[in-house]
Amino acid sequence: MGINNLGIVLDPVLLLSKEEWNEFIGVDCDEKAYNDNLLVYYLHNNPDFRKYVKDFSNNKHVKYATMSPTWHHLIHGGDKIFAPEVKDFIRTIKHCRYMVTDSFHGTVFALLFNKKFAVIMPNDGTGTRIKSILELTNLESRIITDLNDFSVVEREIDYGPVNEIIGKERERSIKMLDMMIKN
Repeated sequence: MGINNLGIVLDPVLLLSKEEWNEFIGVDCDEKAYNDNLLVYYLHNNPDFRKYVKDFSNNKHVKYATMSPTWHHLIHGGDKIFAPEVKDFIRTIKHCRYMVTDSFHGTVFALLFNKKFAVIMPNDGTGTRIKSILELTNLESRIITDLNDFSVVEREIDYGPVNEIIGKERERSIKMLDMMIKN
């Protein structure tokens, strides 16, 4: 007896729409907390990432906040957001102006909330999920390859096609999961 591979489904975070995430986080948040700032969310120890953020902040004259589940990332500058609860994590991403991340889920929430964002790929080879979602949404150009190029973060994104792709993939994934559960 074998197992049929029916295909790949979206990460569970993407199975909910922006509206459903908004309902989850509620409206009881301080919308102005980070809406003029750069939000930095990173998981990997990468000196190039830290240098890029500081240079971007200085070059563009924007403050930044560093959000991380570990203390050692927070000592490198900016306002500090340590291990926020899930709702606060999502709210912070929703209300930032720009975001730079090396995290898959940081990338996913930036996509869901239609943020200006850029990705610095993890330096340990774990970025396959990030690369996959950016390829799916045709946003590979959001990967920073030149650490002196600050335009990637500021570049506008036409979220119409991105939202359409994610919506279709969400629908396909839910149908596939439903079919697997019923069989």
